[in-house]
Amino acid sequence: MQLDADLTLDKAVRMARQSEEVKKQQVSLRGDTKTQASDATSVDRVRMLKTSKPAANKPQHVNKPHNAQNSIGKAQCYKCGSTPSHPARDCPANESKCHACGKMGHYSRLCRAPKSVHEVEEEEDDAIFLGSITANGEPWTVSIGIHDSSVTFKIDTGADVTVLPHAVFLEIFKNNPPTLRKATKPLLGPGKSPLDVVGVARLLLRRVKKAEMEDVYVVRNLHTALLGRSVSCRLRLVARLDSVTVETLKQTYPRICSGLGEMQCV
Repeated sequence: MQLDADLTLDKAVRMARQSEEVKKQQVSLRGDTKTQASDATSVDRVRMLKTSKPAANKPQHVNKPHNAQNSIGKAQCYKCGSTPSHPARDCPANESKCHACGKMGHYSRLCRAPKSVHEVEEEEDDAIFLGSITANGEPWTVSIGIHDSSVTFKIDTGADVTVLPHAVFLEIFKNNPPTLRKATKPLLGPGKSPLDVVGVARLLLRRVKKAEMEDVYVVRNLHTALLGRSVSCRLRLVARLDSVTVETLKQTYPRICSGLGEMQCV
């Protein structure tokens, strides 16, 4: 104010008041800054204390080194199936041979080899094959007596069983039909197509002076009765002829088939 040449009393009072107001505002601003800094420090301290304080009610987990032996004894042995398990080197199946895959070191009931091939073979063994259903050319036929009727059968040496059409069965046994048993195995025709089997009847088959009991399969939608291979041989309708070769004759008659000689004409 001393440097101002035009200074008056009113102007000096106004400038003094402005200076006091500025000082008050500066003091107020300095006080707010300190308060905010103090509050921030307090909050930071509280947060730090809360973060670093361990949970009193929670159990402390201690990392333990994994031991492979701890897992032994809790599961089933994949080689012998015993429970609890044991080290592989101590397994009793180490010296055993699997009957399913032929490999050493495990029992067959625990074999992991695929079994699709064996399943197909078992299904084929359990099925019964029937030969030709329809007649081609001139079939071998024979009249077979069943009950009080005579039925024309086609001799089928390719058939494993004897079959009778369901319609013919009902015609023969109009009044007192025999009990039909359930077939235990599927009956397959040409091309391995399944046939509609009604049941199996134990019947007496007669041919001239021969008679044989036979399990006869009664089949729906069958046009021709077929006489199976087994009963055809037992009724002496067909005979098994073994082929004869020169080697067979030499082994059977070694003296005749060696050296030179003469045969008397008969």
